[in-house]
Amino acid sequence: MEFILVIFIALAALRVRALSLFGALSATGVGFIIAYFFSWEGLIVLGVFFVSSTVLGRLPARTFTREKEQRTAWQVLANGGVAAGSALLYPWLGELSIIMFVASLAAAASDTWATELGRRFGGRPYHLRKRSIGENGLSGAVSIVGTFAALLGSFFVSLVGWYVFSLDAWTLVIMTVAGFVGSIIDTVFGAYAQEERKCRVCQQKTESLVHCRKQTTFVRGVRFLGNNSVNTLCTLSAAIVVWFFA
Repeated sequence: MEFILVIFIALAALRVRALSLFGALSATGVGFIIAYFFSWEGLIVLGVFFVSSTVLGRLPARTFTREKEQRTAWQVLANGGVAAGSALLYPWLGELSIIMFVASLAAAASDTWATELGRRFGGRPYHLRKRSIGENGLSGAVSIVGTFAALLGSFFVSLVGWYVFSLDAWTLVIMTVAGFVGSIIDTVFGAYAQEERKCRVCQQKTESLVHCRKQTTFVRGVRFLGNNSVNTLCTLSAAIVVWFFA
């Protein structure tokens, strides 16, 4: 029954254009792994992250053009790959893998909530590397609203995971902290290491390889360390923090 639900949700997400075709296929694979090892409980936590992130990403925006983005396969794996990997470790790690699983999704939610709420309600953010007020939407920028949203997103997903898996009270704190730390690491890498590119047509700074239907120009950072790679580091670091505390 869980596997049928995974397929149904993936098809629904594809229909409303929340996922691309390959994004839906990747999400189905991730969902199958989580359903096999963590059953309904795992799918509930995964669903809470995906639904909340999708809804926040489609909120009206006044200060920028709202993106009607479809999550690609790479984006799905960047946000859910570590969660699926944690599920695969369940036969060997037991409850520890559950805590790592929840923490990785808490980190993904923390980063997404910070981005979506921060750029809508946080005003112009402060960029860590440039040490000045920057533009909305650039990696490595922080705001008070965004930081609070990051903590709230991590806590919300951790709370759901703590409840459905009936974990000990201390794990709620660990997962929330781990998720928030993952978001901070994402911001630091986004500011200092993530590659920055520039559109040849409109001269806008971007994180995409293609903009205005033209190949963008590399400006700075580590080549090929894009947003998806940094998001993977975000979720992976949360799992590592849990491992460290354990």
